[in-house]
Amino acid sequence: MRAWLTGVGAMTLANAIVFSLAFELWSDGILQFRGVRPEFEIVGLPAYAFGAAVAVGTGGWRGLIALVVLASLWMVDVPFIPGADRDFFLRQLWAYAGIVLGMLIAAVRPPRLSSAAFIGAGVYGIAIVPSALLATVILQQPLCQSDTAAQCITVVDAFSVLSSVVGGVAAGLVVRRKLSFGGTTLLALTLALPSAVVVAHQGWMWQYDGLLLLAVMARSIAGGLALVLAAVVACRRRDRGGVAGPMLRPHARTPA
Repeated sequence: MRAWLTGVGAMTLANAIVFSLAFELWSDGILQFRGVRPEFEIVGLPAYAFGAAVAVGTGGWRGLIALVVLASLWMVDVPFIPGADRDFFLRQLWAYAGIVLGMLIAAVRPPRLSSAAFIGAGVYGIAIVPSALLATVILQQPLCQSDTAAQCITVVDAFSVLSSVVGGVAAGLVVRRKLSFGGTTLLALTLALPSAVVVAHQGWMWQYDGLLLLAVMARSIAGGLALVLAAVVACRRRDRGGVAGPMLRPHARTPA
């Protein structure tokens, strides 16, 4: 389980960083995609490569199981995607290519990067998966193709924000005893990067589509804030019980 969470966490953090960079370059017109739709699935190549290498270095080849499952979850949505063409399936291969690349890196020199930050990020990454899967499934239901479509979109958007907050709280409770306040804050900031970049470029759209859209754009920021708050509150409650966690100890260090 530790290797699974570590691998997923490494992938989640790498995905946050690479996606943020790609979105920034695309927004500035530097990164170009063919067609109208930006194909950010390519981010899966470096993200899954890093996650796979860390997973193998932490728990051996069995550490890849969680990443392979995550990379394959798109298959759940296929029956609910009308007109899924060859390009749709080809875009999903970036994640598998990343896993293969990570395996090759681990075979040459497996990285030993087990960290509480990776485990916390892994908890967060797993927590936000259901919202992404259910969004496609729900929005393709007949009920959501009629006059109630707006209500369905509202439910999906609210659930995505809620899953990010719940994921942040769960991650905060996991890392509260293992990371210093600085380490926890850095983890939260990294997870919040995608929303920060998106809001910076497209946050103005909330004026036309409402505050819920802004909340959806900022959901990883909400998750990061929830992570820090959950960790701090949990550590303070533990400190009142007579045991100070690393976040509240002076000169606390983040374990390697």
